[in-house]
Amino acid sequence: STCWRGMHAMAWAPVKGHMMPVTSVALNRDGSLLASAASDNIMIWDMTCDPPQLHCTLEGHEVQDPDEGREFRLSWSPVSDLIACTCSNDSSLPIWNGRTGH
Repeated sequence: STCWRGMHAMAWAPVKGHMMPVTSVALNRDGSLLASAASDNIMIWDMTCDPPQLHCTLEGHEVQDPDEGREFRLSWSPVSDLIACTCSNDSSLPIWNGRTGH
């Protein structure tokens, strides 16, 4: 995946980590963290580094079977560093702290 910077869509270096196609990305409220979701896992990237660096991988979310064609969707809270992700096999809506990964 390629990260894009700023209003003028300047490309950052590609970030590598997911083994499956990324289906959702979202920046936190101050733009310092980027969450990327794929059927293999959810990764949080530190966007203050150039190029962006892996901050943490979110654990404890039962991912969908990639052959089912379902996609993750994620969203940061507009007022905190909490992040929610949908499409778990157990129909839950996990919420993590994107700074700590817990």
